[in-house]
Amino acid sequence: IMQCQQCQSELLPGARYCHSCAWEVQPQCPSCRTANPPGSKFCFNCGTDLESESLTAETATGQASSPPATLVCPRCHQRNDPTATYCYSCGLPLDSAPNASIRSSRNIAAFAMGQPGGFWIRFLAYLIDALILIAVFAIVWPLVSGESLSEYWSTDQPTSGDFSEDFWGDAGLSGGDWFDLALNLVYYTGSIGFWATTLGKRPFRLYVVRTDGSKVGLGRAMARYFAYILSAITLGIGFIMIGLRSDKRGLHDLICDTVVIRRQG
Repeated sequence: IMQCQQCQSELLPGARYCHSCAWEVQPQCPSCRTANPPGSKFCFNCGTDLESESLTAETATGQASSPPATLVCPRCHQRNDPTATYCYSCGLPLDSAPNASIRSSRNIAAFAMGQPGGFWIRFLAYLIDALILIAVFAIVWPLVSGESLSEYWSTDQPTSGDFSEDFWGDAGLSGGDWFDLALNLVYYTGSIGFWATTLGKRPFRLYVVRTDGSKVGLGRAMARYFAYILSAITLGIGFIMIGLRSDKRGLHDLICDTVVIRRQG
């Protein structure tokens, strides 16, 4: 059984990243038990072919690299045995549930790592993140611009004569508005790209991952932030989708092939 070198969580066979902490897995040589750098094809200590040995071990144990097939309840999202007739958690008759919803949940491998995060718990996490960003803005913006918060909130345009007016010109937004957007972009891109969660999501064990359970990455995290804005400007429909869909994915999740899961424990 392979374990993550970072958090010691048990890893699924063939995993490239840890499903618990997103640490890139160092392949362990089955012959000499040496941990090799990620992506290694041969053990640097004894020369064993790591790829062929990994495939042989999986075949011998009858394990596949993908998560086992399960039947996910469209009501409570608990994973059930594929042959189950009723959900063991909420009692929903699975044989009469909408087939499309069940297939949609079963096809998302990331749900083997945790339940999909629902609308209200994600909304609460968003409020916490928003309060954190407001506090950071209130501290940093006056230091950067020389403009007090009262001056920023009292006008829609930059104060005449300060650096923000010269820099941003007639872009339509004040320097403070652009700074706020940049602050949000850096926060969400860095948090999701590096740690798969944010300060608001972490207390609720919410993590953003690809639908196959892999790490999002910085590029996709940035794209998700801009898609997040798209969910907002469509009269919030992109967010309402979270509460209506069985897989709890918003418009920004569908665009960027991501899902928010809630890990147990």
